[in-house]
Amino acid sequence: MATERVERRLAAILAADVAGYSRLMGVDEEGTHERLKTHLRQLVEPKIKEHRGRVVKNTGDGFLAEFSSVVDAVRCAAETQHAMIDRNAGIPADQRISFRIGINLSDVIVEPEDIFGDGVNVAARLEALAEPGGICISREVRDQIRDKLPYRSEEMGKQTLKNIAHPIYAYRIRLDVEAKSFAFGPFRLLPARRMLLQDGKPARLGSRAFDILVTLVERAGETIRRDELIARTWRDTVVAEGALRVHVAALRKVLGDGRAGRRYIANHPGRGYTFVAPLIREDADSTAPPPNEAAGTNNLPTTLTRVIGRDDVIAAIARQLARRRFLTIVGPGGIGKTTVAAAVADTVRASYKDGAWFVGLASLSDPGLVPSALGAALGIPALGGDPLRGLAAWLRDKTTLIVLDSCEHVIAAAATLAEAVLHAAPNVSILTTSREPLRAEGETVHRLAALEFPSASVDLTADDALRYSAVRVFNERAAAAMDGFTLADADVPAVLEICRRLDGIPLALELAAARVGVFGVRELAAHLDDRFRLLTSGRRTALPRHQTLGAALDWSYLLLPEEERAVLRRLSVFAGEFALEAAVAVAADPGSSEIVEDIANLVVKSLVAVDHRGEVARYRLLDTTRLYALEKLKSSGEVQQIARRHAEHFCTVFAPAEAESETRPQTEWLAIYGRHLANVRAALDWAFSAEGNSE
Repeated sequence: MATERVERRLAAILAADVAGYSRLMGVDEEGTHERLKTHLRQLVEPKIKEHRGRVVKNTGDGFLAEFSSVVDAVRCAAETQHAMIDRNAGIPADQRISFRIGINLSDVIVEPEDIFGDGVNVAARLEALAEPGGICISREVRDQIRDKLPYRSEEMGKQTLKNIAHPIYAYRIRLDVEAKSFAFGPFRLLPARRMLLQDGKPARLGSRAFDILVTLVERAGETIRRDELIARTWRDTVVAEGALRVHVAALRKVLGDGRAGRRYIANHPGRGYTFVAPLIREDADSTAPPPNEAAGTNNLPTTLTRVIGRDDVIAAIARQLARRRFLTIVGPGGIGKTTVAAAVADTVRASYKDGAWFVGLASLSDPGLVPSALGAALGIPALGGDPLRGLAAWLRDKTTLIVLDSCEHVIAAAATLAEAVLHAAPNVSILTTSREPLRAEGETVHRLAALEFPSASVDLTADDALRYSAVRVFNERAAAAMDGFTLADADVPAVLEICRRLDGIPLALELAAARVGVFGVRELAAHLDDRFRLLTSGRRTALPRHQTLGAALDWSYLLLPEEERAVLRRLSVFAGEFALEAAVAVAADPGSSEIVEDIANLVVKSLVAVDHRGEVARYRLLDTTRLYALEKLKSSGEVQQIARRHAEHFCTVFAPAEAESETRPQTEWLAIYGRHLANVRAALDWAFSAEGNSE
């Protein structure tokens, strides 16, 4: 009896799943499901088709695809992962969808709607080895793409994979191909050349110490466990921990760690090591221009502290600038707009033959001086009677990037300048920062999110907590302010409380970290209600509005018209989120119809946050903004009147609650009334206070 012939072919197999899918579904089941479907429909499926592949099947939390070319498969995977960075920009960390991708090249059994074989299983196992947002490939794939694609691969060693008979050599694709060298202190590290330069001259460093340094620098700010350092430094070799200590000591000696106040590597007893020095990522294939040449092509500010938790955002904005000539970074005071803008400009400046130019507008009090400030930055000696026309003429044939920083107080003048330059100079791009959009022609707005911190109270170790960018910023700045500071497991709850109460705002975290040496972590967390008197130790060289937490909010508050100031003050009585209906009932003047427009303006100006995920938009003030506005409300003499309105509104909201508890399903009742719990508590606190009315 003849057996049916099995169809086989050689294929590049791509397996992908969503990292942390179960956790995402637990947080927001319907939202996660819809976002994944959207990513698959709008990005993944078109990308696979573009690269001549086919989706074999969806796997619930991922997909399986095949390609006739392994180069196409890897290129498709890399472009998908880069696109996901853009899609995740501005989305809270606990809601982001990140794919893990594994790629293998093998003979497969083909059926109409599926493929089978050991090679498919290997791709699935490689996927499990990949990091979120990463790509893991087999040696067969690595051999095929070598010298054909611009991505570097990093050996992961021989891997024993579940249900696979023989060990597999696995490799990690390095998508950050531009970050090929690192500068810190007098040193420049060139991993691809296996070279460490000190003041431009090669430093003598052993092979193992070099590998340790590369691992620490590539993940600067993270605590790398000793066992992980050993595994990456001595691949396929078993060594004692003492060998690691010997090579770390040799590395520290070469770096001069601890001499003249310089610190590079922090030792966390019982846990591991952290690279703590300020770090600049560079293109290893480029040579630094002479100082006079560098000064002629840019005036970008030099960053003396490491930028933490912003790599994805910087990359996303850099890619947006390649497609759009006018982009504004928007966010509340202290969120890091200037830092991100400078980093973006530094990332893309090689694309502009006439350089990148930074224009700080914060010190200007006269909007009429905005064109002159740009002219001064560009080195134009005189602009004549019409500065805008002079600038436009000078820039007409230039290919350059202009960064206008801190536009909010001269916003109309900045918008006029941007439009005039962009109309006249087709090869000029403009990146601006502001607490609100410029609302100018051609503007694309990127709203900068806060740093990441756990969204709920969870039990984390220090290593777990340091995965969050807000915690890393606090930890690094505290270590810089207090010699010997190391985040201990026992201090994690207090640090998480600080990060949450300060809303993940970098400036607030830095000001808090500067006080650790005085108060300690736990005492600092306990006194955050008094944060405006506590957090007053900013850098002496910083702009005045960045030297204290109160000054940062004063800057925004004083730019508001009086009617918007009044609304902001009154909204501070809300504890947690509130609907527009509640805001109107509590914050509006009798007979006023402007309250909705005032709230919309406060949202645009980054003073009120809005959440559109539900059927009805929900609003809230960041905790620091709320405390600031509450102090202003108390000073205004309105606090009792507004607190009464707040209490009366929620009495009205809850009037039918008792009766409805008998008729509505419990889950529905809780969904309606449970969200008001924080506001009800605040209303009760006022009602039973000495000034309140419990009736």
